Amino acid sequence: MELNEMEKRMLYQTEGSEWHAILHELAMASRYAGNPDRRKAADSLIGKLNSLTDGERMEIVHDIRRNYRLPRG
Repeated sequence: MELNEMEKRMLYQTEGSEWHAILHELAMASRYAGNPDRRKAADSLIGKLNSLTDGERMEIVHDIRRNYRLPRG
């Protein structure tokens, strides 16, 4: 699955340890983000992850948390 930079950043910044908690965080970001690009990224990310199984979703989340680094600047 190909994630763009904003989607990776959003997953990296989530705190949930289970899929429903992460989904709730992304839904809140989609609803209340002041930046329209962030809203669109949250909606896109939810759509991409909903097509996967729970195990696949959490594998992606754990991989992003382990290997992603916020860009400097």
